[in-house]
Amino acid sequence: MKTQFINHIFFVLTLVIILIVLGMEGISFGQDLNAGEPRTVRMIYFRPNDRPFRQEVVDAIKNVIQHTQTFYTEQMQGYGYGRVTFNFETDELGEPLVHRVVGQYPSIDYGFSINQNHPVNEFSHLMNKICFVVYDLSDVHVAGSSRNKNTGFAQYNVELILAASKSANISLYSGKYSFYVVIHELGHAFGLSHDWRDGDYIMSYGPRGWNRLSACAAEFLTVHPYFNPDIPLEDEHPPTIEIISQQTYPAGAESVPVELKVNDSDGLHQVLLHAHAGLKACKRLNGEKDTIVKFDYDGYISPATDPNRIGTSLSNPTVHSMMVEAVDIYGNMRWMEFHLSEISPHHIATFDKYTSSVRSLAFDRNSKKIVSGHHDGTVKLWDIATKREIATSIAGSYVTFSLDGKTIITDREIAAFDGYMGTVNSAAFSRDGKKIASGHYDGTVKLWDIATKREIATFDGHTDIVNSVAFSHDSKLIASGSSDRTVKLWDTVTQTNSATFDVGLTITHKFFRIIL
Repeated sequence: MKTQFINHIFFVLTLVIILIVLGMEGISFGQDLNAGEPRTVRMIYFRPNDRPFRQEVVDAIKNVIQHTQTFYTEQMQGYGYGRVTFNFETDELGEPLVHRVVGQYPSIDYGFSINQNHPVNEFSHLMNKICFVVYDLSDVHVAGSSRNKNTGFAQYNVELILAASKSANISLYSGKYSFYVVIHELGHAFGLSHDWRDGDYIMSYGPRGWNRLSACAAEFLTVHPYFNPDIPLEDEHPPTIEIISQQTYPAGAESVPVELKVNDSDGLHQVLLHAHAGLKACKRLNGEKDTIVKFDYDGYISPATDPNRIGTSLSNPTVHSMMVEAVDIYGNMRWMEFHLSEISPHHIATFDKYTSSVRSLAFDRNSKKIVSGHHDGTVKLWDIATKREIATSIAGSYVTFSLDGKTIITDREIAAFDGYMGTVNSAAFSRDGKKIASGHYDGTVKLWDIATKREIATFDGHTDIVNSVAFSHDSKLIASGSSDRTVKLWDTVTQTNSATFDVGLTITHKFFRIIL
């Protein structure tokens, strides 16, 4: 009896110790972290399974998130919107709640280079909130990204967060670099883009401390669901955008008008013009449902080549990558890409029957025809020699030719294949013409059999939109480029990921952006 009693006591003590250790160590890999209040920033401390838990990291995360919340509060109040800000998850005592995740692998197996495990892959089930993630790894790329108005990531390494915590403790407006990096990347997670117009803006890389929101950014946040409880979390009925001005300009022009027809049944809030991945202009709309917005564009502002924010001209470069963002009164967003191009003395021809903005183009193998995909879903086939339109159909916005030039594949036609679900961003034929690879908005890559019109395999490994896919010459490999800044190689025989390349740049095809 005495032995049984001692064993029972030993069992209870062991169980208590285990529970204490688990409480100290936090949540282990594989546990579902989707629970929790909506409209709250989730904080995650990730460490490999061979690194000890560090309380100072958790303390730093708590310190920084509170100071960041105060920063946004004071900035929004300064613009006359009251003491509105984001909320973060808290425990039963009202303290910031930091989820502690232990990875599957030791630190040597994690990284952002070829054949290494990306820790973000272990968070794919977390993309239902905005997450503030800190990695106990040395080669993490600090970045922020937004998938829609309710989900996004702000990623940091431990060293940055520890430094940011010290900066925040010195003074909220100390001008210390690390603290403002935290605010900057979390701003991206809320949907804010780079803004090079003033070096003081938090979304710039300004030399003077970049310590304040722009009026445009504050205005944007007033219809963000994390700042405004009246805004629905779900994305519904985003605005529509159509370019109604010319997308070319004569050599020597100093500015060019950009005119957009924008409408939304609920009412429009903002229209923003971006150039070279930076905000160029912002216009507030007061709930208009159908309007024409005009910008005068004279060149982009580059933080790398133009630290004084003077700007570039239309003639250098001669092609300008542009994006328009329209936001309605419920925070629903629509992005549209286009290019402004200088008409040089070497201009060959103009095809002038476009009825909507051009989203994609492709030549046939003999360079005798061009297929164009348009914003309104129209696909047009053109004869290059006669400069005439051959055919028109309603088939999708993104187009390409098969290798033999006899088939056009679009983002809508592939939907006829059995098993398809989701939005197709890109597609490619294998060289033997027997298979199609497709890249999807949900981050997957699919392989299709053309003869049977059935799905062969789904490759799941990207953490964001797949914007481009391509076959190798022997059709045994598929390369996929994603907005998560990686290129992955997929073996079509073993149906596995054979390599991952961290390109360190944005790979963008539509409107998603991941930004440093």
